[in-house]
Amino acid sequence: MFQRNTIVILTLIAIGSFLFTSCDSFFNNMESKKSFTNINNVRNITTAESPSQRPAGSIVAWGAEGAALDEVPLGDNFVELAIPGDGGINYALRSDGTIAAWGKPTHSTVADIPDGDHYTAIATDGNQLIALREDGTIFPDNPLSEGDNFVAVSAVPGMNIALKDDGTVVTWGSADAVFLAPKENHFTNISAGGAFGLALETDGSLMAWGLDEYDQVGGAPTEGKFKSIAAGNYHSLALGVDGSIEQWGVISDGKPTDAGYVDIAASWHNLALRQDGTLVGWGDDFGGQVSDTPEGGRFVEPAVGLANSFAIKVKE
Repeated sequence: MFQRNTIVILTLIAIGSFLFTSCDSFFNNMESKKSFTNINNVRNITTAESPSQRPAGSIVAWGAEGAALDEVPLGDNFVELAIPGDGGINYALRSDGTIAAWGKPTHSTVADIPDGDHYTAIATDGNQLIALREDGTIFPDNPLSEGDNFVAVSAVPGMNIALKDDGTVVTWGSADAVFLAPKENHFTNISAGGAFGLALETDGSLMAWGLDEYDQVGGAPTEGKFKSIAAGNYHSLALGVDGSIEQWGVISDGKPTDAGYVDIAASWHNLALRQDGTLVGWGDDFGGQVSDTPEGGRFVEPAVGLANSFAIKVKE
């Protein structure tokens, strides 16, 4: 009997050791990574202008044929785009605070477009619209995103990120990265990637957390001065104060090496906006979403999805 009990105890110890090692390895792979730099941040999202004060224009789309191209809403008063990485429903914010939608649903539940004209920012997690109201609340109502002091939203399947006016980050969803979000209160910008998150701090440094299988967290730059961020599916971009672009994770050939860029977008491929209003793309190009990038200027708000790219062309 003593020998049998000894065997059982040793077996339980071995199992416990294995589970502890496995969990420790998992969370090490999901650990937060912070990069330290010093900067007087030049793009503070908490002071973003209302839709009526932002450059407005028509939506330009290119890439793979389908609803994303054929059903683009008409008009010249669009100011912001929310494009999912799975090729589903696309959303656009108008200068009057109303929202338009187009595309083909890829999920069983897609949120209806909310009524009213009091929205200031939009995002989509591929399943539903996430919208910021002018009173600082978030649509749709959610116990995890209660409050009236939100200033920004970002989303991907499984994870939503919202930024409060006190610089704190709130996350909700089913992804493990939701539980690893930073607790500090000194952030000015947020971006949700494929099972990981990215945030810009008030001093211009970067913080990333979540899945790190392709170094999309651990590869975050540790030097440089940044003013904007864009998290993709397995990589991220950061825009330096000099307008240069940093790229890490699963990187793509063709990244611009010059400076002078003012905005960036990342998914499976990437778009960057130059100061003169022209665009450059790089990354996956199976639908022409990179090679068909339009020439000419007056573009703002670059956005990327699965096999399509979008931008807003400002009125003359």
